[in-house]
Amino acid sequence: MNSSNPRPVKSRRCRRILFKVALLSIVGLVCFLILEVGVRVFAPQPASWLSIYRQHAKLPMAFQRDAHAAVDTGETQWEVWTDRLGHRCSRSPVVRTKPMAVWLGDSFAFGHGVDLETSWIGQLDALETGAFAHLNCGVPGYGPTHYEIVLDEALGEVENVSAVFVATYLGNDFHDTVWPKDNVMRGGVVGDDGSWRSWMARNLHCYRMFARVMHSVMGRVTKQQSALVDLRTPAAWKVSPMKDAIRNYTDAMARIARTCDERSMPLVVVVIPTAAMVAATREHGVATSEEAEDERGTLVRALNILAGLGLRVVDATPVLAEHDPADLYYRFDGHFTPQGHELVRDLLVRSVPELQK
Repeated sequence: MNSSNPRPVKSRRCRRILFKVALLSIVGLVCFLILEVGVRVFAPQPASWLSIYRQHAKLPMAFQRDAHAAVDTGETQWEVWTDRLGHRCSRSPVVRTKPMAVWLGDSFAFGHGVDLETSWIGQLDALETGAFAHLNCGVPGYGPTHYEIVLDEALGEVENVSAVFVATYLGNDFHDTVWPKDNVMRGGVVGDDGSWRSWMARNLHCYRMFARVMHSVMGRVTKQQSALVDLRTPAAWKVSPMKDAIRNYTDAMARIARTCDERSMPLVVVVIPTAAMVAATREHGVATSEEAEDERGTLVRALNILAGLGLRVVDATPVLAEHDPADLYYRFDGHFTPQGHELVRDLLVRSVPELQK
């Protein structure tokens, strides 16, 4: 009869397995630490996000006052300064003696991806023959319903406002009137929810490097990019939420126009198309119908709305369509390159005589 006890054998086997797991864990941790140190020393990965946001009573978020941030997305490197009101400004604020032109808009007006001096608003502000000083009130993530709130605040805070410009980016301005804006925020970063993933993004350089490689290979599927399907689908605009977006967009623009009219201030709406709209116009010409089976249908829809409100419009699409969109929009950042900003500046100087003395 075999009286041997198998339990010591199993116990020894379990201990060996646990030892191997612990050893592999330690080796893995050491390798990870070596990788992290190596990336920090030889290929540091700077932050690719703005960390200067703050909570706001009426808006989803706003910029901190007198703040500074440096951003490196791997494709663009740029810096941001804000003034005492939280609006984007130059590194060395200047005393403004000219009448003020207020700019409303989202990340395109803000100049996402470039220094302020390279943006079309910064270039207009630097014109020696310019009639206005230009206040950039653009904030990434805003839409028309936010523009009117920003305008009301600017009129209460800034003296001598003599003109208003609205830059409406058609890639998501309609959507921004219906999308919920319950942005979480930590440490000035919108979208930081305190999760382990947010912690790694903020603290680990190797994680940022891996994320950038994945984004460059696979691309990014964001809410904004997914919304581009609506722009080329006429049927989507006949039902909610895009049917609601049309009404909200129209109402917000009408309220902005009313405010300007009450104060006898000229209002100019600058239409900024998506890269796909530019490409489609370049290939097929200017569309005339909202039922166009590509992004141009949304462009026609927006122009019809603005014309119906009797607004003065500068459409950047025809000028941009004279060039390859790849030269005008960053591939991954998605915003204007310096060339795109320069074309918009030149268009505005030609189209709006009041901009020059």
